[in-house]
Amino acid sequence: MPLAGLVQVQGGDETWANGYLWQAVYDGLGRRLRTLKRDIADSELTGPVLTLDSYYDPQVEFMEVGVSVNGARTWKVYGPDLSGKYGGLQGIGGLEATIDEATGTVTPLVNDAFGNVVGTISNGSLVWNPARVGSYGVLPGSSAPVLDGTSVTLAQATLWRSFRIDPTGLYYMGARYYDPNSGRFLSPDPLGHAAGMDLYSYANGDPCNGLDPTGRFGKDVVPDIGQNFKNIGIGFQNAKDQFSDFAITLATDPKQIGRGLLNTGKAVVDYYSDVSGPQYLGDLRTGIGQVTENFNTQEKAFRGAGRCVAATGVRVWKNTTRLCAAGSGSSPI
Repeated sequence: MPLAGLVQVQGGDETWANGYLWQAVYDGLGRRLRTLKRDIADSELTGPVLTLDSYYDPQVEFMEVGVSVNGARTWKVYGPDLSGKYGGLQGIGGLEATIDEATGTVTPLVNDAFGNVVGTISNGSLVWNPARVGSYGVLPGSSAPVLDGTSVTLAQATLWRSFRIDPTGLYYMGARYYDPNSGRFLSPDPLGHAAGMDLYSYANGDPCNGLDPTGRFGKDVVPDIGQNFKNIGIGFQNAKDQFSDFAITLATDPKQIGRGLLNTGKAVVDYYSDVSGPQYLGDLRTGIGQVTENFNTQEKAFRGAGRCVAATGVRVWKNTTRLCAAGSGSSPI
């Protein structure tokens, strides 16, 4: 059984006599290699088979780099994604263009701050995607275009969080399938309760500030910055704990503090009795340099965090401005 678990879906009307049959094929690593779709009319399979084949980056588990529709292949061009590096979030927010293998046509894409593909560039003009998306998927009143290779291209079908929707109305996200109507996955998190108490929620129930790029454990939209602030908080807490330990020792065992000061004094005397003047000055300069470097590192970390937050705000503001200018048919956010 593949990791995602879904191998066949039959959809149709209340009699099940008319609809479609959808099937999926996976490799040994759980990656979906092929899907097949045929229409059903009067309880019989009819019409041509729609065959979609997926190609993956061998170094990024579920990042799809190419799709073929009945043999016509289109490649995806990625840059750094929302993690700031290639493939860090399976390419979410990093999809820059698609290339038609047969014609060589390049279609640049426009992403918003949440990794949604909100538009394409055609003949030098920006074309907004008519579907409007939110944190959980396409918003009510809009519909996500389904890739068929004729009326809908790969660039047009790629929308929410850089994913494309299946004819079943579900999103394949690697380890699991996601239902945008309910905002939940079809199967429990493969990581179990280590990922969270709710095994079916998307992005730990907070899709406004998080992503779930593979269907296993949600991640912050800007995980590196969040981790930096977390580390700074841990550092302050450790300093507080150390000061508290010192105060408790001073109150309960002042002799221990005295012994520590005495040992420190002996070490200083031993140092000065063995070291020369030039060596002392050199050690002093080295110590001052290390302290300065530590302060500079902290300053760079805070400045980097500020630039990242500011850049994200600017991107959201620009996209919102474009939305207002373009009218209700556009969807930058």
